[in-house]
Amino acid sequence: MRDPQATYNPSTVKEFVAKHLSFQRYIEEISKSYPALKQDSKLVVSTPPFLEGLEVILAQQPFKTVKAYTMWRLISSLAGALDDKLGDLKFKFYGTELSGIKQRPPQWKRCVEDTSEAVWQISDQVFVEHKFPGESKTKALEMVDSIKNTFVKRLDALDWMDSTTKGGANAKVNSLVTKIGFPDKWRSYSNMSIGEDYFENYLEVSKDMAHQSLKKYGSTVDKTQWHMRSSMVNAYYSPSANEIVFPAGILQPPFFSKDFPTVMNFGAVGSVIGHELSHAFDDSGSQYDATGKMHDWFSNASKAAFNNKTQCYVKQYSAYNVSEVNLAINGKLTLGENIADNAGVQVSLDAYKAWQKANNGPKAFLLNGQSVTDIQLFWIAYGQVWCSKYRPKALTMQLRNDPHSPGKFRTWGPAQNSQDFANAFKCPAGSKMAPKKKCTLW
Repeated sequence: MRDPQATYNPSTVKEFVAKHLSFQRYIEEISKSYPALKQDSKLVVSTPPFLEGLEVILAQQPFKTVKAYTMWRLISSLAGALDDKLGDLKFKFYGTELSGIKQRPPQWKRCVEDTSEAVWQISDQVFVEHKFPGESKTKALEMVDSIKNTFVKRLDALDWMDSTTKGGANAKVNSLVTKIGFPDKWRSYSNMSIGEDYFENYLEVSKDMAHQSLKKYGSTVDKTQWHMRSSMVNAYYSPSANEIVFPAGILQPPFFSKDFPTVMNFGAVGSVIGHELSHAFDDSGSQYDATGKMHDWFSNASKAAFNNKTQCYVKQYSAYNVSEVNLAINGKLTLGENIADNAGVQVSLDAYKAWQKANNGPKAFLLNGQSVTDIQLFWIAYGQVWCSKYRPKALTMQLRNDPHSPGKFRTWGPAQNSQDFANAFKCPAGSKMAPKKKCTLW
């Protein structure tokens, strides 16, 4: 599922229906409301083996079994929007059994979350107004530009990448679109009909979401659109748009503050900026070019060197045992995120060093009555944003399904690979946090 080549299987509606007759009526119904979807319209299948297996099940299982399963899936998806008895029953399995959460959030929290999710382009305007003043956006954009420039310098200095591939990489950085804080324009919800019945509102929002998605077919791509709430504590890189996006929600303490010492901002959100930027060049993002088109722009020699160097990260992270649940990290599953974590922190550190030199920034700070250097404070800020606590069941779920490593190892891995960290904290060569063999890529 992380391989763009494996999940890109173009077809047409006509070809797809010919192979999967059970979808014929489904496609016909959608086409009535969205006539842009025609027989010769392009349709991409992400997982052909799944659909092939589905056809076998539909052909072999009694209709009443398929009907019962479909109804169960429908009820399960709607249970949280119905009465507390059904909602509590669903939470007992998905919340408690799978994730170890002992108590379902109170009703008011669920309602606030659902409302914010449904109409975030209204509610987040209030969040941005109170939590993200204009100066914050200016400072964040300056950091992005600094980190992009630093990344280009690191690219040019690579000894394993040939000049042709470096040209493609530089073009990709230079074409990179950056979105900070919130959308330039907010969408209207005037076509949604919201009343006083929660369940009816839930269905109305679901219909609107489907409509917003389907109406795009045949139209020009809206490059101003955001795919994440402005209030969300997260960020993303979109390979098909070649853009990095940082919502106002993550541009808050402990990741960022316009009032923090600059070194802390570089250590925390600067590493996130470098992380998302480097996704353009990880094992998945590197398969897209500067225009967002999926095609192979690495030379064979550079690709071989890339694959060889990334195996170091696979081996490093696969060796981490998560003692709380006695499970190892899946180094292959987490490879892309581990590459981004390591590149992000090192690029941000280099960018900070350039800023410090240009601005004659302070090199010593007082932290809880103890003197620390600026580089030590950089790493403390980096480690602080990944402080986390997991219930065993939730940790088990993450290790088996999430492409991100647990927070502790997102801190340890890049620190162990950084000579700057070892120097700052005077770690002896060969010690746990300063191993002799270090993984490097970008």
